[in-house]
Amino acid sequence: MADMIKMQIKNAQAVQNALNAFEKKISKKVVRQGVRAAWKPLLDRAKANAKANVGGEMGNLLAKYMTLRAFRRQKKGQYGMLVRIKPGIDKFVQYSMGSAFSITGKRKQISGSRYYIPSAIEYGHAFPGRGGKGAPKDVAAMPFMRPALDVTLPGAPKIFERYLVHAIHEENAKR
Repeated sequence: MADMIKMQIKNAQAVQNALNAFEKKISKKVVRQGVRAAWKPLLDRAKANAKANVGGEMGNLLAKYMTLRAFRRQKKGQYGMLVRIKPGIDKFVQYSMGSAFSITGKRKQISGSRYYIPSAIEYGHAFPGRGGKGAPKDVAAMPFMRPALDVTLPGAPKIFERYLVHAIHEENAKR
């Protein structure tokens, strides 16, 4: 998702000094867990929306395989997470069965059209063979991620801040 949370923490120098007092490993752990705690409500809401809005077997599959993952590439001093569907689940991929479709070799080289079902559910889609640039959507969108993000995004910085303050107090108490 392209949405990001940028926040300004009051008394940030005091927070940074408290984090610097810990070992580098502990301060990174505190920030990582804080970001995870801030995005956990998004994951829970998205799973609930998938079951309610999409429903049926596909809604349950979406909720089952939805997960919270760290960004693969991160810059030094930054940490980010995203809610995504676990990769490699064959139940979410559909291939067109036209004459141009073929799977060959050990590495399964695929030619033909490949459709990712969660995207089609989130954004809507045209029936196979009728789509194209500017084609009307035959099947309406049943968004489950976007409404969850819209509801949980405003509260995420506050959750992160509360977790950060709590974790700093907890780490100081251990000393």
